[in-house]
Amino acid sequence: MSARGKQSALSANFHLIRSGKTHGHERTTAARQCDPGRNPGAPVRERTALSSLRTGIAVFALPLSVLSVLIATSRFYNIVAVLPFLVPLLLLNLGLVVLGSWLIHHAIHRIHHYDQLIRNLRQKYRSLAEFVD
Repeated sequence: MSARGKQSALSANFHLIRSGKTHGHERTTAARQCDPGRNPGAPVRERTALSSLRTGIAVFALPLSVLSVLIATSRFYNIVAVLPFLVPLLLLNLGLVVLGSWLIHHAIHRIHHYDQLIRNLRQKYRSLAEFVD
């Protein structure tokens, strides 16, 4: 098949995918024909990285809200009297802050990695670059 014929077939398949007129197996086949070197799991993995980022932010925010409640209500209790309860709680909060920070850092690293993969694909397949957001 000539380069021109291959490009028009790729373009036709890509338009079918974008329009949503294909279903199930046809859509997957058309996607593979559009870009055989493309990693089909990259958008899925990027969404997973975004959900990991969202989870990391939530895990990071939980100890901050617990500490703000403890500080706001500190006049109602004696800190020395509740120290046996406060130390494990603060250690748990520290662990959650570390876990949340790691999740956020890891997710941002993965998102940058997938953005770089998409940029590389845009450069490699310039005919499809206009369709990729």
